[in-house]
Amino acid sequence: MIHLGEFLVADEVTFNESRRKVLRLAQDLGFDEIGATRLATAYSELCRLGLGQPGGVRTTLGLRQDFGGLALALGFAYSSKTRAPLLAGAFFRTFTANAGEPGAKWAYEGLAPLPDHTFRPGPEMLEALRNRLAHPSREELLRDLERKNTALEQEIAERKQAEAALRRSEGRTMADPLSETNVFPSMVCQMISVGESTGALDAMLGKIADFYDEEVDQAVENLTAMIEPFMMVFLGVVIGGLVVSMYLPIFKMAGMVGG
Repeated sequence: MIHLGEFLVADEVTFNESRRKVLRLAQDLGFDEIGATRLATAYSELCRLGLGQPGGVRTTLGLRQDFGGLALALGFAYSSKTRAPLLAGAFFRTFTANAGEPGAKWAYEGLAPLPDHTFRPGPEMLEALRNRLAHPSREELLRDLERKNTALEQEIAERKQAEAALRRSEGRTMADPLSETNVFPSMVCQMISVGESTGALDAMLGKIADFYDEEVDQAVENLTAMIEPFMMVFLGVVIGGLVVSMYLPIFKMAGMVGG
């Protein structure tokens, strides 16, 4: 067997990333869109069985000589007792239990022959496939960066709030340390200052919340108003195209009969 890679699927993040890579691998090996989607769907259903287990499910991917050519082999090893669904075999040419995993009690392997029986990947292509499976894709790196950026922004905001609370405990007003953090808008700080000076801070905070609720609603309404004309034009083009495609053959037939 030609080993290509493996995944430890233990949560939704690794589940989604590995599914996308399996779909891309099937496409690279010559499966059409329908065949690649079927394999990715089978992979998803079999991986979901192990998401609730403590150790998740370990999946292996490789190429095996079988059926007069090469076949894509997908292996699934579970950490606890797991029975594969009966329909799993409908997605593979063969689907066997306890295959490819010596000593594993709850393991399964599905084989799907490659569409081109004469296909033989060279060393460079095998290395490229292994690297693609082993390393995160550009989309995965961007998602990780976005998650870390969000967590960092939240940590900074929490630290600024903690500093404001500390300064508040030192006898200063709430508005002064909040304005020094440069995190909150100046209008919010000014309204909080007015609320503190008048003794109606709770009412002022409620007005601030109502103000930003109205701003969000107004932004949504403006966006909807901007999208509506484009939607009307798009629907008009689609409907006009359908009408022309329906009646144009009729006009052509009428012209041929009249001629």
